[in-house]
Amino acid sequence: MEGLNYKLNKSQKEHVTKYFYENSKKFKIYNYNNLANYSRFNLSIDCKSDLRKFRQIFKKYNLNEYYTYNKLIKLKLKYEKN
Repeated sequence: MEGLNYKLNKSQKEHVTKYFYENSKKFKIYNYNNLANYSRFNLSIDCKSDLRKFRQIFKKYNLNEYYTYNKLIKLKLKYEKN
């Protein structure tokens, strides 16, 4: 949202979707339901340790930066079985 001239308060900066819901008339908001339950996977990068974890995963499996969420889930499922 940088460069879009939005005035965000501290809470909105921490929880970025909050601004969208509080200003829902300015945005088109859709909720999507996934057919599979992936709630056990944490693919968020919220702090430096999360970023380090992802860098290790990408290095270990020789991945590039263009891996999609679905590809990461499939990779995780593949290696969980082994």
